[in-house]
Amino acid sequence: MNFKSVEPNEQLDDKVIDYLTHTSESSGTFSFIKPHGKRVFVVFDTLKVNQWKVVAVYPESDLLNKLSSTKYLFLAITLLVILIAVLLSNLLAKVLTKPLATLTRKVYKVESGNLDVDFDVDVHNEIGVLNRSIGRLVKSVSRLLEEIKVEQEHKRVAEFDAMQAQIKPHFLYNTLFAIKQLVDLKDNEAASDMVLALSNFYRTSLSSGQEVITVEEEIDLIRNYFVILSMRYGDSFHYEISIDPEIAPSKVIKLILQPVVENAIYHGVKETEDWSLIQITGYRDLQDIVFEISDDGAGIPADKLAEIKAKLNKTDIVKGRHGFGMFNVHNRLQTHYGSRYGLDIESEWGKGTVVRIRVPIVL
Repeated sequence: MNFKSVEPNEQLDDKVIDYLTHTSESSGTFSFIKPHGKRVFVVFDTLKVNQWKVVAVYPESDLLNKLSSTKYLFLAITLLVILIAVLLSNLLAKVLTKPLATLTRKVYKVESGNLDVDFDVDVHNEIGVLNRSIGRLVKSVSRLLEEIKVEQEHKRVAEFDAMQAQIKPHFLYNTLFAIKQLVDLKDNEAASDMVLALSNFYRTSLSSGQEVITVEEEIDLIRNYFVILSMRYGDSFHYEISIDPEIAPSKVIKLILQPVVENAIYHGVKETEDWSLIQITGYRDLQDIVFEISDDGAGIPADKLAEIKAKLNKTDIVKGRHGFGMFNVHNRLQTHYGSRYGLDIESEWGKGTVVRIRVPIVL
């Protein structure tokens, strides 16, 4: 009995029917090849009610066609799933990495020196905690830097005040004593010149409490200082001042030349019995100003020069015989302008000393 019309090339032949009739197996599967070369699959089972055999016949080509369709459908579904997975992965990666990328950019700004970066975010996950923690750290660093800046400013002012306090007593006392001697000698004109030089010197050095003056004012200050010392020490030394007019309007912190000149006189010129020359030159070097104070006095021994240069590299106030002088000038310059500025000393024992002072051009 056929339950549907079957193509002739798919019908069971006598040999197969004979096998199904006499087989002892109640169910099974086998295949055979038709005379035209096509393979046919047979699935059979036996009904328990009447022992009839129900047989299903499937040509191999039909099965392969169905498998091929299923394969293409599976491939299409697989590609679709992969595409959806990639899109979801990219979306998830953006959601997760965007806050990290934003935080990274903020950290780079902080690394470049910008401490005004806002790390406050309205996020309560791990990224938000990290933002707020870094923000608090940056604020703490900024506050500490500001405190250090204020402390350095106080230190600089204290050093300057200490230096001025050191200059005033002994210099003023010695000058007044020299004026008294001139008055006793009835040399009123020389005494008047010294009083005028002393007055001009202190007017410029005090400068209404301002620490910054022009190069021209600094040179006027040192000229008056030379006038006073020349009257006190006679012809034991001469001086020459040569300043480029281009740098005259530039601003500098005051009293940077006087301690160096004082050191040249007391530790260079006075150590020799010969007539000495102190020269001061000022010129522009790119965006900087360089002052050179040279003398042909006693000079500095090599070991002492190495010790002085080592002290110049220290940031603490130098104590002792040279507690204020050149060392504090160097420290004041570096505190005010930065580490690339300050004093540099060259000297040869028995031949003299050259001190170079480097400051930026500030108009």
